Amino acid sequence: VGNHHSVFALFEKLLPGLIKGTYYCRVLHNSVKHGNEHLLFDIEAALLKIYSHFCRSSVRSQELTNYFDFIEEEQKVILKHIRLRWLSLLRSIERLISIHTIVKSYFLNLTNDDCPELLLEFFTSGRSNEFSECTLMERQLIMKQAHVMI
Repeated sequence: VGNHHSVFALFEKLLPGLIKGTYYCRVLHNSVKHGNEHLLFDIEAALLKIYSHFCRSSVRSQELTNYFDFIEEEQKVILKHIRLRWLSLLRSIERLISIHTIVKSYFLNLTNDDCPELLLEFFTSGRSNEFSECTLMERQLIMKQAHVMI
């Protein structure tokens, strides 16, 4: 074991000029994941909470459909982010950005008892009403850069 008897060292003796590779995608994902822990708000938790709020109730899904109909905008499905499948985070964020106004209106029009505390905080925290959207856009920018690096 070590530098002289590792698997790579043994293969390099057989194939001079062999280039050592690592799973850079996973390293990049872990960097972004641990960086998220230092943000003011957990975007992944908010995405999961929004998705679960609608997927567990056909009544809630219909209420959201009514919001889309009222605004006369085509309804887009809220995408589920799967924590283990880190490539889904960017798509989930982009989808939420595209329907942010409608989803925010829906949750802010619920009574405090019906609106999950995490989402109430997400949509109302910060010095301005745009905190949640700015946070999403910032996370989208970082995730796009991560995808470019891959």
